[in-house]
Amino acid sequence: MMCSELTTDVLIVGGGPTGLMAANELLRQGIDFQIIEKRTKPSQQSRALAIQPRTLETLDQMGLVDRFIKQGFPSPGAKLHFEGTPLAKIEWSHLQTHFPYLMVLPQSKTETILENHLVEQGGSVKRKWEFSHLSIRDGYVHVTAIDPNQREKTMIARYLLACDGAHSPVRKDLNIPFSGEGENTTFFLGDVQVNGLDSTYINVFLTERGLAAFFPFKEEHYRVITVDFSKQHFPHQDALSLVELQESVDRIIPHQFELTDPQWLTQFGTAHRQVPSYRYGPVFFLGDAAHIHNPAGGQGMNLGIQDAANLTWKLALVLSGKGHPDILDTFHTERHPIAEATLKGTSRALKALTIKPPWTKVRNWLGRSVLTSQTMQDKILNQISNLAVHYRSTPHAEKGLDPLISSSALCAGDRVPDLIFLNNNHSTIRLFELLRKPRFLCLYYMEELNASHLSEVMDTIHTLESHFKDQLSSFIISKGGTRKLFKDLPAMLFDVHGEVPSKLGMKMGHLLVIRPDGYVAFHLSSWKSEPALEKINLWLKEQATV
Repeated sequence: MMCSELTTDVLIVGGGPTGLMAANELLRQGIDFQIIEKRTKPSQQSRALAIQPRTLETLDQMGLVDRFIKQGFPSPGAKLHFEGTPLAKIEWSHLQTHFPYLMVLPQSKTETILENHLVEQGGSVKRKWEFSHLSIRDGYVHVTAIDPNQREKTMIARYLLACDGAHSPVRKDLNIPFSGEGENTTFFLGDVQVNGLDSTYINVFLTERGLAAFFPFKEEHYRVITVDFSKQHFPHQDALSLVELQESVDRIIPHQFELTDPQWLTQFGTAHRQVPSYRYGPVFFLGDAAHIHNPAGGQGMNLGIQDAANLTWKLALVLSGKGHPDILDTFHTERHPIAEATLKGTSRALKALTIKPPWTKVRNWLGRSVLTSQTMQDKILNQISNLAVHYRSTPHAEKGLDPLISSSALCAGDRVPDLIFLNNNHSTIRLFELLRKPRFLCLYYMEELNASHLSEVMDTIHTLESHFKDQLSSFIISKGGTRKLFKDLPAMLFDVHGEVPSKLGMKMGHLLVIRPDGYVAFHLSSWKSEPALEKINLWLKEQATV
C-alpha cells in the first residue's frame, strides 16, 4: 500500500446528518476541514424521520430551513388511541416558535439537502474513505484511512469529530466505554401505503396487545412501527416481510388497515448508551457516536445536529485564535446532560408505551388524563420539540449571570426565540436572520432614543468592538425616538411588536449578548462597558485596543 499525508484543521469522520451539519457549519465559519465517509452516496433509506422545531430554528439560522420545509411534511400533531378510552389529541400549534409542527422528512433527503448545500458552497465529502485507526501525538490527531483505491492515507488534524454512528470505529479504536444497556424490545418497521387511514396527524394505537404508530411522510406512504407483545424475545436481525408487518398490525388493531407498496421493511432492537465524556483531548464525539436511545419522541437525529451546532462555532473561535481554548470543554458540560436526560426520558416513555396487562387499562386512563391537560401537553411538547433545552446550570453560564436580572427574563444559557423587527429602512427583519452571520449578537435596549442614552450606548459599542474586532454585531433596539437621532445609525432595530420586554425580559438599559448558536451568552442590567467586557471575556480573547 502507498502512504501519503493530508493535513487539515478539523477531520470529520462520518457523513450522516451530524457530520454533514458539522461540515456545513465549519465551512460557514471559514474553517479548513475534511470529511470522510465509507458509503458511496447519501443514505437511500428513510431511517430518522422527525425534524423537531428547535432543529428547524437552527437550520433557519443557517439560511437552510426553506429547503427542508419544501421537501418535508409538516405534521400538526398526534392522535393517541388508548384502547377503551376516548381519543386524545396533541396539537403542536401551541408551541412558541415560527415552526409549530413536526417536520417529517426521510433521513435520505436530509442528508441530500445538507450535502448539496455543502457542495454549492465549495465543500465536498470524501466518499469511499474508511477510518482505520488513529493516534494522538503532540496535540494532533494522526488518522490512517483507506481511500477508494485501497491505499493508506495519513490525515493529520488539530481536532477530530467522531460522527461515525452507534458502532463508532473511532470510539472503539480509542477504547472509550459506551455505558448503558439494551432495552429488550423488538420493533417492526415499514415504509408502506396504508389503506383505510387518511390523516395528516401521527396516529398511535395503544392496546393490550402492543402499540402501532403511523407517521405520514409523503404522498400516500406512512412510516409504520409496531411493538407486538407476541413477537418479543426473538432475534431481530432477520429480514421483515410485509406479511409479518401486516399480521402484527392486525393483532394490535384488528383488521383496520391494509398495508401495501413496501419501500423499506426492517426490524430492530434498541439500547440506551452514552460515552462518559464528549471530549478526549483533540477528539470529540457527536450524535450516535456519543449517545443512542430508542426512537420514542423522534429525538436521535436532532440531538446529533444540535451537537454539531453547539461545537463548531467554538472550534472556529479557538482555531482562529479569537476564543479561549477552555470554551471547547463547554461542549461536554452543555450537551452531555441534554442527551443524558433524553436517554432517561425515552426509556421511561418506552416502558409506559409497552406496559402489559393488567396495567394497560390504568396506563390508558392516566395517559389520556395527562394529555388532555393543556398545561401538561405544553410541558411535554416543549421537551419533545427541544425548545425547552437550555444550558443555564452549566459552569460557564453561571459565570455569565447578573443577579439583578429577573429570573423570568432570559439569562446565560437560555434559547433565544425569534423576534420580528423593523430596521432603519422600515423593512421587516427577523432576529434569526441577524444570527446568520457567525458572530456574537449584542442587543442594547432602550424604550425611546434620547441623546444622553445614545451617547452612553455608543461608547460601549465602540469599546467592545475595538477589543473584539469582527466577532460582534451590535444593534440598538428601541420602540421609537426622534428621527434625527437614529437616521445615521445603521444598526438600529425597532421593536414594533413589543416582543423584546415580553419574550427576552429586557428592560431600559439592558444588554443581551447572543452566542452564534442562538443561546444567550449573558444578559446584563447595565450597558456599561466594564461588566460587558468581563462577561464576554469568558468566551473571546481581546484582539486589539484603539
